[in-house]
Amino acid sequence: MPYKRVLPHPSHPHRELAVTLSKELEAARPEGPVDAPFILEEMLPLSDYAEVRVIWDRWARLSLEERNAVILEAFRRVREYEGLMKVSSASGLTRARS
Repeated sequence: MPYKRVLPHPSHPHRELAVTLSKELEAARPEGPVDAPFILEEMLPLSDYAEVRVIWDRWARLSLEERNAVILEAFRRVREYEGLMKVSSASGLTRARS
């Protein structure tokens, strides 16, 4: 079975997106501009872990791995490592286009 190990970047390659997303995460606004990321943090039953999904068209050209790394970096910035460890899964998505 294929195996890939991803090591942390000393300087995040998509730092600007991570900073923007962390600001949105800190603000925790119920509504915002149309182009703002939609952050869905769904708490898992009987635990203090969460599945995180972020819908944001700004990262359409990034791979899924890069998007997920941006999400995790934003959570690390806002909630430090303890809060980051509560994220059981992260998914970076874009809006459906018709």
